[in-house]
Amino acid sequence: MLYTTHPFSAEPYFMIWNSTALMTIIDLAVIVGGVYVAVTIYRYRRIFRSSKNATPLLLIAAGASVISAFYLADLFIMWGLPHLTGKEEAMALMAALHLNVSWIAITVGFGAITGGLILMVRSFARLVHELESKEHELVGKIEEAETATRAAEIANDSKSQFLANMSHELRTPLNAIIGFSETMHQQTFGPVGSPKYIEYADNIGQAGRHLLTIINDVLDLSKIEAGRLNLFRRHIDVNDVINDSIALLQEGARSRGIDLSVVDPVATVPLFADQRILKQILINLLSNGIKFTPKGGRVTVSTAPLPDGGCILRVSDTGIGIPADEIAVALMPFEQVGSALTQHTRGTGLGLPLCKSLTERHGGTFELESAEGGGTTVTLRFAGRENSRPKVA
Repeated sequence: MLYTTHPFSAEPYFMIWNSTALMTIIDLAVIVGGVYVAVTIYRYRRIFRSSKNATPLLLIAAGASVISAFYLADLFIMWGLPHLTGKEEAMALMAALHLNVSWIAITVGFGAITGGLILMVRSFARLVHELESKEHELVGKIEEAETATRAAEIANDSKSQFLANMSHELRTPLNAIIGFSETMHQQTFGPVGSPKYIEYADNIGQAGRHLLTIINDVLDLSKIEAGRLNLFRRHIDVNDVINDSIALLQEGARSRGIDLSVVDPVATVPLFADQRILKQILINLLSNGIKFTPKGGRVTVSTAPLPDGGCILRVSDTGIGIPADEIAVALMPFEQVGSALTQHTRGTGLGLPLCKSLTERHGGTFELESAEGGGTTVTLRFAGRENSRPKVA
């Protein structure tokens, strides 16, 4: 038992210390808590420094430090001081510490902690209010974005419908122009007079066919975007499509000094697909390769059957290539790569995007690898009949 004089009375006042071990545990617990607070604040000091109001944290840290210092002193007096000054003096100092200092340390320490917690709660309440305001603002922006998206979808559908209607309206008179120009070029109903007229009729026919190809591409792209492109699948041999496509383009490639050929041909490459669409894809890719390959270059086609009944179709060229940072642009409808090498071979910007869309409509994948000056390789992967799932645009 430790005793001293009551601060307001001369009568003996007994301090009840039933267990020194219990007091030691309490002291250690408080000290560990204070150290933990200090370490936590130190670990997250950057966050605290960037905080708009660090006062609550400083108050909590100060309060924890005061209380920890008091209990550290108490622990020292209890266990260390008796060995230095003697037991009686240590007991007297401990009694004086508890009577005269403890209430100050505890009041100041817990007062600072309480004040810090109150300020922290207020800051938290303000933060919650700000978050709720931001949430309402974000919800409003999301609703605006959804409205804009719906409007864009409606506009896109309208655009696709308009292009489809215009394409149909243009194709009818254009077919007539092509037919009449061929009739005049062949002089079906007799001589047309000057040979220049025959040349002009041929030019009209070529220009008309070129324009018809563009219109057909626009129409197909519009159908894909509107989800209205129907596929007429059947069992075909990809080699037949390749041979027909090369036969159509061989003369043009030869006149430009370009070697157009099949690499490592396979006897039979079966595929369940729309033959017309597959031929359209292949002609577009081969035409692109021929267009952007200089004289003396090569454009090749290769195939490889897949175990599931699908196949890989690869078209490669040794042409000018596409810069890596512009490949995504080349795959966007009506967009064109801005390389100086393509200035004299401009197109509509529909070839590659249309091939990609038609391939994906078959449930296949379209991969383009290219480097400026290093040629281009397009790899198409078509799944077998049981795995093929057409993608709806």
